[in-house]
Amino acid sequence: MFQTFRDLVTQNMPKRLGEHRKISGNVVAITLFAYAILSLSAATYYQRTKYLQTLEASKGKWISAEPLLKQLANQVDIVMVTDNNRAIYHIGRYDYAISPSVVRETETGKEFGRDSRDGGHIIGTAQSIEKILDCTKSGIFVSSERKWRNATFGIDNEGADILLERTQIVQTPSEWDLIIRFWRSPNRNDTPECNDIPRR
Repeated sequence: MFQTFRDLVTQNMPKRLGEHRKISGNVVAITLFAYAILSLSAATYYQRTKYLQTLEASKGKWISAEPLLKQLANQVDIVMVTDNNRAIYHIGRYDYAISPSVVRETETGKEFGRDSRDGGHIIGTAQSIEKILDCTKSGIFVSSERKWRNATFGIDNEGADILLERTQIVQTPSEWDLIIRFWRSPNRNDTPECNDIPRR
């Protein structure tokens, strides 16, 4: 890689410089190459730092909400989230996680596939969200703001609209940056389609 970079530099220098041209070309190439590596490293470090800062900030918000989340989870049948790791750590469980990018990593690679790492089931479509609401008596939904209306890593616009229409909000402090909603459906639909929904 360095040789190609050096040749690119030296071929544009005057040939009459002779050996000096070659030495200067090497120096320039080394300098530019080192600068490129440092720039890349700095960019990677910055991105990684921002990512870790986001995770740490998110952790603090989940910790603040932990008592409420555990209380709500004890009162319902289903816990549906967009962050299964946070749910396990701060709630103690989850039944369904909404994460389109993780569906293909499940045991079946399909909707409602089981995540072998923690035993929960992963979904990624609005239709699956609606099916859960149709077929369960009660539940809570928890998501960070950054995964709300996030079609890649969380819940997309269609799924968010379904939850807004069919569930009720749990008021929380704005600094938590968490969306918490709940539902109760005493007249649960016990059709064969509902019986096919995998449970933890």
